Amino acid sequence: MKTLKRMGVGLATLIVIVLLGAALLPSNYQVERSIKIQSPAEAITPKLSDFSWWKNFSPWAPQDPAARYTVEGTPGKPGHAMSWDGEIVGAGRMTLLEVIPGTSIQSKIEFTRPITSVSKDTWNLEASESGATRVTWRSEGELAYPIGRLFGYFMLPQQLGADYEKGLSSLKDAIEAGL
Repeated sequence: MKTLKRMGVGLATLIVIVLLGAALLPSNYQVERSIKIQSPAEAITPKLSDFSWWKNFSPWAPQDPAARYTVEGTPGKPGHAMSWDGEIVGAGRMTLLEVIPGTSIQSKIEFTRPITSVSKDTWNLEASESGATRVTWRSEGELAYPIGRLFGYFMLPQQLGADYEKGLSSLKDAIEAGL
């Protein structure tokens, strides 16, 4: 009986430590990656603001080839949206909020499975005199307590950052190849 009581106290202590640790972690996240692309910013904006074109660089599409994607609305206009549903990529919707040609694109991302969350996706385009463009892909959002904060702290920056690097590299290849 003493062993069972000690195990219970140990488990309760561990749970309290994890919950207190999660309370001390940030309640939001930000992940950002950049790449230089040999193309004018004005030529990149229409591609990034057309979700049907994302198949050319998405780091997630190859992970779940059976996923279903639905694109609706007018590319480049607020309200243009892409929904997805797959076993690996989960389910959600991305809606275009604002497009400033040659400068930036903002979208709202809503995940509905395997977890529910809302984030903001931003693309910043910085043109250079040489004709190249620095493209920065940024995501930011809130982290739910306690699991979201633990996941956000330990996995999200590394995992999402790696996906963004892969996607930016594919974006560079596609644009520079003239797709």
